[in-house]
Amino acid sequence: MHRLLMLGVLLAATTTLAQAKKKPQEQLPPGLTGAEIAQGIAPAQTGIQGCYRREVDEHHQEKGAVHVRLTVAASGGRASAALLSNDFSKELGDCVVSVVQSQTAFPAPRGGSFTTEYAFTFGPVN
Repeated sequence: MHRLLMLGVLLAATTTLAQAKKKPQEQLPPGLTGAEIAQGIAPAQTGIQGCYRREVDEHHQEKGAVHVRLTVAASGGRASAALLSNDFSKELGDCVVSVVQSQTAFPAPRGGSFTTEYAFTFGPVN
């Protein structure tokens, strides 16, 4: 049984966590902070890990990344997602997009809808 490492990497953030802690909420720039994006993706972690486990079982590929474009509506909630690149099978990419679209929970972005890119990086833990 493989233990796995799944890292989420925000590729296009509007504000760092350190900047967000220094500024009152009303002074933050439009969009979502990196911390808010991580919190929004957190409910989908188990589902995304399941996608990866199936990939390892079926295709035996253990290392790589799936890059997605996330769009959060002005009201927040679930994100829409589009696959940008994928080091794995089509099934894993489709699975990650499906889980992101059904299991994320984002706050309402400041200033209206918000789009960013996010990378899910997978690999075995030694």
